[in-house]
Amino acid sequence: RSQKLYELVEYKNKKKPIFFLTATPVNNSLFDLLHLIEYFSRKKPDYFQKLGIPNIRTDFVKKEKAVEAKMGLVADINEDQETLFAEFDVQEAEKILREDKIFQALVIQRSRDYARKYFEKTGGGKFYFPQRNDPRVAEYTLAKIYGDLFTRVKKSFSKETPFLELSIYNTESKKIDESTIDSGIKNREKQVLMLIRATMLKRMESSYKAFESSCEDLLRSNAKFLRYYAPAQWEEWKSKNESFWEIIEKHWKDRFQDVEDTDEIEEDDILPPPKETLDPQLFKLDEITDSVRKDLNELASFLSFIHENLDETKDDKLAALTNLLHSAELRGKKVIIFTQYRDTARYLFRQLKIRMPDRAVEEIDSTSQKDREEIIKRFAPYYNCHPDELNGYLAKPIEILISTDVLSEGLNLQDANLLINYDLHWNPVRLMQRIGRVDRRLDVEIEKALGRNEAVVTFWNFLPPDELEALIELYKRVSGKVLRISKTLGIEGGKLLRPDEELEPLRVFNAQYDGIRTVEENMHLAFSELLKTNPEFEKILPKLPKRLFSGKNNDKSSARGVFAAYRYPSRTIHDEQGNEKTIPGMCRWYFHEFGSDVITEDLEAINAAIHCKKETPRVVHNSKEELRKSLSLIEQQCVRKELKNMNALMGEKATLVCWMEVN
Repeated sequence: RSQKLYELVEYKNKKKPIFFLTATPVNNSLFDLLHLIEYFSRKKPDYFQKLGIPNIRTDFVKKEKAVEAKMGLVADINEDQETLFAEFDVQEAEKILREDKIFQALVIQRSRDYARKYFEKTGGGKFYFPQRNDPRVAEYTLAKIYGDLFTRVKKSFSKETPFLELSIYNTESKKIDESTIDSGIKNREKQVLMLIRATMLKRMESSYKAFESSCEDLLRSNAKFLRYYAPAQWEEWKSKNESFWEIIEKHWKDRFQDVEDTDEIEEDDILPPPKETLDPQLFKLDEITDSVRKDLNELASFLSFIHENLDETKDDKLAALTNLLHSAELRGKKVIIFTQYRDTARYLFRQLKIRMPDRAVEEIDSTSQKDREEIIKRFAPYYNCHPDELNGYLAKPIEILISTDVLSEGLNLQDANLLINYDLHWNPVRLMQRIGRVDRRLDVEIEKALGRNEAVVTFWNFLPPDELEALIELYKRVSGKVLRISKTLGIEGGKLLRPDEELEPLRVFNAQYDGIRTVEENMHLAFSELLKTNPEFEKILPKLPKRLFSGKNNDKSSARGVFAAYRYPSRTIHDEQGNEKTIPGMCRWYFHEFGSDVITEDLEAINAAIHCKKETPRVVHNSKEELRKSLSLIEQQCVRKELKNMNALMGEKATLVCWMEVN
């Protein structure tokens, strides 16, 4: 679709001017906007040379780093979190974009107030926008829903014993010959593990039925793998769990009885298929199948607990929703309930129909076979029907509509002005889009027909309770993106999550528990162990001279080249009280591969290349004059660019802390 638009713009551009209209130019980073610009810049880096921008992509990299720095998204802030708070400066982040040549030349922003006044002056018709109340938080407790299972899952998410081994998605690291491991594939598999674990937690927060379904999907994937590679072990496991397996199969059929192709499901309900072609000559299949059996037993244990102990009567979140819908503010009113997951939407639909037989409840998701247009017109007839069909849809109204995000974009649902986010989407743009279904331009005549003298949009958020927040920090993750998107591009969103959110600068913007230790964590642990076994090092290390040099022979799996660590200049800032604080300069690692211009900043690869044991001999093959050529290349390509990006003052330099030949 992107390619077709790219071709269309090239054709139309020769004939007529083209305008791109969007409410959400940025979803995750400024590069979203760059991708839009490239439709007409034709990806030519020097397209805006007349504006004094020799390379637009380089310019956006610089802008992104500058905005991140002002928003508190600095990579290495030391351990002083107060420093991070002091760096948080939304106005400065906005200023970077407001004064930018590209933004001034290309981006036109119009506020609601401008639109209102413009239409009034030009006689374009009278309309207005609703007022929006601050968000309200619906409270519930996960521990009440899951009981002992919550404690078990919480423990299993510790970094020492991560939640499920998931070996079927992590096969590259199980190769017999470690020298054949592809680091790119290995890293991608780690990302898959991270996403699966994070998704499991999100679905646990969404509803116990969504969590149950995810556990069942994972169990089926592991079962399929074991049946393929170790059929005898599979038959043994299945015979011991016959009745349990029947329940799993029944649930699967119930969930997908109306779905012709599960690949069409838009949500992250369905897991990626594990590899089914593993050569026993290349992979440690016995080790993998042992791990699969452990995961099967762990999942079976979780699911047995759910099947035997959990039901809607113990669902504290469902009870909170029911009480909210019964409240005077929502009783007898049109309400739309958004959830991220199909399983949660259908569970709520079943339960609310039972609990509220006197209210018209409907549900729609990505695989519903229902007529979507009919449901929309029954829920919001005034803003969607032609006059001649209005009475027909008014005769069969929907009062409570439950939907996944299939209805979150581009639809007029402002017959309703009450909305509930039953769970949070991790992208705040999606949350803005949800609220935008009811917080929309209103027609004066239609509002009279609806009997509303003034429209006020009210919405509730079921935020993750403290127990889960300790694991996934979902609220902080979404909040960080909200601040970045709405403030830097002036999107009018108001408060999105909590009524007090604008007063709270957030420490962690992209925190996401991934169930595996990061490279940095492993390095910190190794350093702590080093100090523990060699306590005298703590006094020696600060006294070591700068530019310390060493060398070693590389092993076959690592690259040959020169490693260098640079410390950048510190920065002095002032907090709200005017107190002066110094942010230590960040330290960056670089590695130049011999015989090329390639310089990597990949910590995992560099750490593997320079890692030494106590008995590793010091070996130097080249003269320092030869090796300094690598340093010169690193400084030209990376260090100078970084100093320029951080607006270093005249004479400020990065310090070479230490360097090493790996040959």
